[in-house]
Amino acid sequence: ARKPKEPSYFVEREQLRQVYPAMEQLGFWKSEESYLRLFADAGDRPVVGEASQNYARLSRVTGVAERIARFNPGVRILYIMRHPVKRTISHYWYMVNFFGEGRSILKAVREDPDYCETSHYAMQLRPYIHLFGRDRVKTLTLERLGTAPEEVMREVYSWLGVDPDFVPPDLGESRNVTAEESTQ
Repeated sequence: ARKPKEPSYFVEREQLRQVYPAMEQLGFWKSEESYLRLFADAGDRPVVGEASQNYARLSRVTGVAERIARFNPGVRILYIMRHPVKRTISHYWYMVNFFGEGRSILKAVREDPDYCETSHYAMQLRPYIHLFGRDRVKTLTLERLGTAPEEVMREVYSWLGVDPDFVPPDLGESRNVTAEESTQ
């Protein structure tokens, strides 16, 4: 079975039930051991990680940075930003397709602060920078990653302290692409 990319372990269970019920049902939140099993096949790799976007949704999810700090005070946080309007539109269509969002995009964005606040990157980053320091929080943009993937990954790998010359075989492949328009 494929392991989830976004286990959302550091999201409090009741909040996780609201923002990602399918992941809440998988139960990684139950114990540290269940979470760490996700990394069991990492072997002696010096760096492992996950990519739970729910860690940056302060309007709906709180206390994540503090829980991460208790788990691993030496953690490094890689925060990938996307053009805020494009990110908000993608978020809306994700909610339409997977969570039954029925409002028009304008109505949804006006009524639910989560759509815009998730794109308020300074607000989302603040608790991480406060707890871990600027040197352990690296930011980059999805747009730059798309136009200069090898250069960006060299920087990231160097920042992580691993071989900066490693090039993943699927580096240029796009995943989870949201159409710019929908037929709805």
